[in-house]
Amino acid sequence: MIEELLIDQQREVLTLRLEDGRRIDLPDAMLRASCKCAFCESGRRKGEPPLVAEGTHIVGWESMGAAIHLKFSDGHARGIYPYPYLLTLAEAQATELPTAP
Repeated sequence: MIEELLIDQQREVLTLRLEDGRRIDLPDAMLRASCKCAFCESGRRKGEPPLVAEGTHIVGWESMGAAIHLKFSDGHARGIYPYPYLLTLAEAQATELPTAP
């Protein structure tokens, strides 16, 4: 379970602090590309995923119970990220990391 969310504007990451003590960084640009709002989902169905410019970062947020509403520097402010979805993104990111030999 997520205990705390921290937005690090300098590093351009959203840090999740979990109840087991782990800290997971989710890059702002990855979060923007993973938006599940109706506009972004409609584009994906048409084969047009969101285009995320380099340097896109979180400029604002609002807590919404068991979710967070993120606002990005490209003007996109429609995405609501439920905590379970953030954990799914974190798991997907972890599987993409190279393993040590």
